[in-house]
Amino acid sequence: MNTERNPCETDPSYSYQNCMMQRLVSNEKCKPYWLINIAHNRICSNVSELEAYFTQLQTLRTMNDETIFEKYKCKKPCNFMEYKVRP
Repeated sequence: MNTERNPCETDPSYSYQNCMMQRLVSNEKCKPYWLINIAHNRICSNVSELEAYFTQLQTLRTMNDETIFEKYKCKKPCNFMEYKVRP
């Protein structure tokens, strides 16, 4: 549900992952070469430059949804896929 406390993005073309990756690398010196849809002036050229990116990813793993929204300002998509297992 799209609420003030728990906002979501209604645009079906919106990518939560791309939003978070864009915000994550925006403060770094470079971006990993495999982040094709993420804008940055420079692609990392060695492993030591990637260290900051991987450190940020590790920090991100420990955050809950509210903390992620506060830090990155990325809304979750309003649309989702529901999977059900039949007995």
